[in-house]
Amino acid sequence: MKKKLTAKNILQACLVVVLGAIIAGLLTLAIWFDSELLVEFLGVQNSYIVLFFVSLIGGFSTGGSATYLSLLITLVAGGLNPWVTGLVAGLSLFIGDTIMLLLAQRGRGFIGGRLDEWLDRFALRFKRSVLLKRFFPYLAYVYAGFLPLPHDLMILFFAAIEYPRKKALIIIFFGDITFATFVGLLTAYGITLL
Repeated sequence: MKKKLTAKNILQACLVVVLGAIIAGLLTLAIWFDSELLVEFLGVQNSYIVLFFVSLIGGFSTGGSATYLSLLITLVAGGLNPWVTGLVAGLSLFIGDTIMLLLAQRGRGFIGGRLDEWLDRFALRFKRSVLLKRFFPYLAYVYAGFLPLPHDLMILFFAAIEYPRKKALIIIFFGDITFATFVGLLTAYGITLL
């Protein structure tokens, strides 16, 4: 059965193409141009604004993670303050990850049948495990704050086990800020060591 071409489908396709072009363009800028020249071209204030929006997309999608990381590293290598850059990127990532968490928790209600039963049993086992329940926030923070892996897996896990939203948001907030600042500082001090 063939789908009808509607205005909504055309708008979605255009949005995907535009976002893909922006991501490809930013990756090209980060790879082919000198980082100091890029910061000079964009300007300091505009660099932070571009980083904010790219990090927002990176927090909301799995594919954007490489783009925001490469841009973060490029901008810090170009001379931006790693602390401010980490804060801007971390807050933006937090907004994107929060949207993902809310969508995942909402989507959890639409799952039915055997998968829903399995997820309920899994969540019940998790809630009964005192040791896992006690150490999970720390493990999740280490995952979010220090591992260069997409946070989507952690967010889906939060939704699957029906982890309390406020606790999850606290972990995501501090993890995103820590990770972005950590990458910025590693870039800044790694360059000075060379």
